[in-house]
Amino acid sequence: MAARQIVLRFSLFGILAGILNVLGWIGGMEWIFWLALVLFSGIYVSRNLKEAFFWPSIALGLLWGITTAGVQGVLYDTFLENNPNFVDSFNEISDYIEPRLYLLISNSVRGLITGLLVFLAALLFRKTKT
Repeated sequence: MAARQIVLRFSLFGILAGILNVLGWIGGMEWIFWLALVLFSGIYVSRNLKEAFFWPSIALGLLWGITTAGVQGVLYDTFLENNPNFVDSFNEISDYIEPRLYLLISNSVRGLITGLLVFLAALLFRKTKT
């Protein structure tokens, strides 16, 4: 399977993460969701991409961040209703930056880091042949 197809298909998990976040269903357990996704994606990428997979991994993470932020931004009011712990934080930062823009920037940065983790996981799984 081509890198582009893998990235586009797996980017749908970013939409899923955004929906789960908006509904408040993963709350404090979000890191478990992302850890499982990083490991699963790392295995899949290591087994299905024979060429270099650094940039596809980074693109995947970035798309995860952007799509998660997009869902949260579009459904912002519902996001705040279901995640009241963010209300105070967003009220404080709203003097400096639009909260939706903050979501986009912070999720994109986290997405880049997550993409790097996917790359490292894929590299590890390729070396260990799991």
